[in-house]
Amino acid sequence: MRLGTVYICVQDMRASLAFYRALLQAEPVIQNDDRWVSFEQGLSLYARDYDLRLVLQGRTDCFNQAYLDELRNEPVSLTNHSVIFNFEVDDLQEEYERLQRLNIGQLSEVYMVNVHHPYYYFNLFDPDGNPLEITGPYQTTEME
Repeated sequence: MRLGTVYICVQDMRASLAFYRALLQAEPVIQNDDRWVSFEQGLSLYARDYDLRLVLQGRTDCFNQAYLDELRNEPVSLTNHSVIFNFEVDDLQEEYERLQRLNIGQLSEVYMVNVHHPYYYFNLFDPDGNPLEITGPYQTTEME
Protein backbone atom coordinates (compact mmCIF):
# COMPACT_ATOMS: atom_id res chain seq x y z
CA MET A 1 0.00 0.00 0.00
CA ARG A 2 1.16 3.54 -0.71
CA LEU A 3 -0.27 6.96 -0.10
CA GLY A 4 -1.93 8.27 -3.25
CA THR A 5 -2.49 11.87 -2.20
CA VAL A 6 -3.62 14.04 0.67
CA TYR A 7 -6.60 16.15 -0.30
CA ILE A 8 -8.23 19.19 1.17
CA CYS A 9 -11.98 19.77 0.96
CA VAL A 10 -12.47 23.29 -0.36
CA GLN A 11 -15.47 25.61 -0.64
CA ASP A 12 -14.27 27.72 -3.58
CA MET A 13 -12.11 25.80 -6.05
CA ARG A 14 -11.02 28.87 -8.01
CA ALA A 15 -9.84 30.74 -4.90
CA SER A 16 -8.17 27.64 -3.50
CA LEU A 17 -6.51 26.83 -6.81
CA ALA A 18 -5.08 30.35 -7.05
CA PHE A 19 -3.88 30.11 -3.43
CA TYR A 20 -2.13 26.74 -3.84
CA ARG A 21 -0.64 27.66 -7.23
CA ALA A 22 0.98 30.68 -5.58
CA LEU A 23 2.02 28.78 -2.45
CA LEU A 24 3.50 25.77 -4.24
CA GLN A 25 4.78 27.78 -7.21
CA ALA A 26 3.38 25.02 -9.41
CA GLU A 27 0.61 24.21 -11.82
CA PRO A 28 -1.67 21.23 -11.19
CA VAL A 29 -0.81 17.95 -12.92
CA ILE A 30 -4.49 16.91 -12.93
CA GLN A 31 -7.56 19.13 -13.05
CA ASN A 32 -11.08 17.76 -13.48
CA ASP A 33 -13.34 20.75 -13.99
CA ASP A 34 -13.87 22.59 -10.69
CA ARG A 35 -14.17 19.29 -8.79
CA TRP A 36 -10.63 17.93 -8.34
CA VAL A 37 -7.09 19.26 -8.68
CA SER A 38 -3.82 17.44 -7.94
CA PHE A 39 -0.33 18.88 -7.63
CA GLU A 40 2.92 16.97 -8.12
CA GLN A 41 3.81 17.67 -4.47
CA GLY A 42 1.19 15.11 -3.36
CA LEU A 43 -1.53 17.60 -2.48
CA SER A 44 -5.00 17.61 -4.03
CA LEU A 45 -8.11 19.77 -3.72
CA TYR A 46 -11.69 18.45 -3.73
CA ALA A 47 -14.82 20.59 -4.11
CA ARG A 48 -17.79 18.63 -2.76
CA ASP A 49 -20.15 21.33 -4.05
CA TYR A 50 -19.39 20.20 -7.60
CA ASP A 51 -20.96 16.81 -6.88
CA LEU A 52 -23.92 18.44 -5.15
CA ARG A 53 -24.53 20.65 -8.20
CA LEU A 54 -24.53 17.58 -10.46
CA VAL A 55 -27.11 15.88 -8.23
CA LEU A 56 -29.29 19.01 -8.22
CA GLN A 57 -29.07 19.03 -12.03
CA GLY A 58 -30.38 15.45 -12.05
CA ARG A 59 -27.01 13.90 -12.95
CA THR A 60 -27.33 11.06 -10.44
CA ASP A 61 -26.02 8.67 -13.12
CA CYS A 62 -22.51 9.85 -12.16
CA PHE A 63 -22.73 8.18 -8.73
CA ASN A 64 -23.87 4.95 -7.14
CA GLN A 65 -26.57 4.94 -4.48
CA ALA A 66 -24.10 4.43 -1.63
CA TYR A 67 -22.24 7.61 -2.65
CA LEU A 68 -25.49 9.58 -3.00
CA ASP A 69 -26.55 8.46 0.50
CA GLU A 70 -23.16 9.47 1.92
CA LEU A 71 -23.28 12.83 0.13
CA ARG A 72 -26.67 13.58 1.69
CA ASN A 73 -25.41 12.66 5.18
CA GLU A 74 -22.10 14.57 5.12
CA PRO A 75 -21.86 17.87 6.98
CA VAL A 76 -22.51 20.83 4.71
CA SER A 77 -19.09 22.32 5.41
CA LEU A 78 -16.14 19.97 5.18
CA THR A 79 -12.88 21.55 6.24
CA ASN A 80 -9.68 20.04 7.56
CA HIS A 81 -8.98 21.87 10.80
CA SER A 82 -7.89 18.65 12.51
CA VAL A 83 -5.02 18.03 10.08
CA ILE A 84 -1.98 20.27 9.82
CA PHE A 85 -0.09 20.23 6.55
CA ASN A 86 3.62 20.79 7.09
CA PHE A 87 5.67 22.24 4.24
CA GLU A 88 9.47 22.46 4.38
CA VAL A 89 11.39 25.27 2.68
CA ASP A 90 15.10 26.05 2.32
CA ASP A 91 14.89 29.54 3.86
CA LEU A 92 12.02 30.34 6.22
CA GLN A 93 12.57 34.12 6.23
CA GLU A 94 12.67 34.25 2.44
CA GLU A 95 9.45 32.21 2.18
CA TYR A 96 7.72 34.36 4.80
CA GLU A 97 8.60 37.50 2.85
CA ARG A 98 7.47 35.90 -0.44
CA LEU A 99 4.09 35.02 1.05
CA GLN A 100 3.74 38.50 2.57
CA ARG A 101 4.27 39.99 -0.91
CA LEU A 102 1.78 37.58 -2.47
CA ASN A 103 -0.81 38.40 0.21
CA ILE A 104 -2.70 35.17 -0.50
CA GLY A 105 -3.75 34.43 3.07
CA GLN A 106 -3.40 35.33 6.73
CA LEU A 107 0.10 34.72 8.12
CA SER A 108 1.04 34.17 11.74
CA GLU A 109 4.26 35.45 13.21
CA VAL A 110 7.32 33.20 13.00
CA TYR A 111 7.18 30.86 15.99
CA MET A 112 10.10 29.17 17.73
CA VAL A 113 9.87 25.99 19.78
CA ASN A 114 12.99 24.69 21.49
CA VAL A 115 12.18 21.55 23.43
CA HIS A 116 14.92 19.28 22.04
CA HIS A 117 16.25 21.61 19.35
CA PRO A 118 15.19 24.94 17.82
CA TYR A 119 12.23 24.58 15.48
CA TYR A 120 10.97 27.62 13.59
CA TYR A 121 7.70 27.82 11.70
CA PHE A 122 4.77 30.02 10.77
CA ASN A 123 1.20 29.31 9.79
CA LEU A 124 -0.56 30.37 6.62
CA PHE A 125 -4.33 29.98 6.31
CA ASP A 126 -5.92 28.97 3.01
CA PRO A 127 -9.26 30.41 1.75
CA ASP A 128 -11.18 27.79 3.76
CA GLY A 129 -9.32 28.56 7.00
CA ASN A 130 -7.16 25.43 6.87
CA PRO A 131 -3.84 26.05 8.64
CA LEU A 132 -0.63 25.24 6.78
CA GLU A 133 2.57 25.03 8.80
CA ILE A 134 5.70 26.17 6.97
CA THR A 135 9.10 25.39 8.45
CA GLY A 136 12.76 25.58 7.53
CA PRO A 137 16.12 27.03 8.51
CA TYR A 138 15.77 30.46 10.12
CA GLN A 139 18.48 32.89 11.17
CA THR A 140 17.87 34.90 14.32
CA THR A 141 20.07 36.80 16.75
CA GLU A 142 17.78 36.42 19.73
CA MET A 143 15.20 34.03 21.10
CA GLU A 144 11.91 35.24 19.65
